[in-house]
Amino acid sequence: MDEHDRRPTRCVGSLDLLRFQAAHATRQPTEWWIRADDAAAAGAVDPTTAGAFARATVLSRIDRTASLSADPLALGIIGALALGFVVAGLFAVIGLAASAAVSAVVWAPQWTIRLPPQTDR
Repeated sequence: MDEHDRRPTRCVGSLDLLRFQAAHATRQPTEWWIRADDAAAAGAVDPTTAGAFARATVLSRIDRTASLSADPLALGIIGALALGFVVAGLFAVIGLAASAAVSAVVWAPQWTIRLPPQTDR
């Protein structure tokens, strides 16, 4: 027997699983994820050729993206957030301009170059 091919003498995982199932109620999965390319996914989602999926609700990534892209609630939230972003940016620019103007007025006397008075010869 190879040292990498060691098999347990008893199936510990199966016994533990049986004990767990006997002591606890287990839930069955409510959804299954299947990886498929776009052509195969389109065939699985089509209700006329559903086959094994005839009684299940099958959603594809393409259909889900299309439904979320046209959802008015999500688009409204995105629009409101974008509008808030623009208004906040304008408010910050106005505040920066006002602060710079006030600062320039306050510091202007200290920045002036004092030239000696000119006398006519």
